[in-house]
Amino acid sequence: MRQTWTDDRMDDLAQRVDAGFARVDEEFRGVDEQFERVAERFQRVDEQFERVAEQFQRVDEQFQRVDQRFERMDERFERMEGKVEALRTENSRLFEKQWEKTESMLKAQREENTKMFMALNKRIDLFLVALIPGTLGIIAALIAT
Repeated sequence: MRQTWTDDRMDDLAQRVDAGFARVDEEFRGVDEQFERVAERFQRVDEQFERVAEQFQRVDEQFQRVDQRFERMDERFERMEGKVEALRTENSRLFEKQWEKTESMLKAQREENTKMFMALNKRIDLFLVALIPGTLGIIAALIAT
């Protein structure tokens, strides 16, 4: 025999549904906080990129000044051409060394970001695993009644 829906039973169901949504809201707040932290990290990465770009700009300006000086002094120092070439080679090596260091730092940052996103994906998957059966249970309970 089918039971009737009393006010008490309706109130109880409403309270359980409200409690379930409150838990879901809390989980979403946690996810939102994680997204905010990820956004902050991206902001820091962007700032690092800007500092690296500024450093490269200064290096480029220095190279331009060096090239201008060598052009003016070329006539007077032709006999020192070998030494100048050695300096250029050293500057190039230092530039390549700095570039490799920068690439290494960027690679490490990408790996860290990937790990963070993977962890976030796992948490979202766990949240969905918890949310779907609960939601299906509520729907089944509503259908059964």
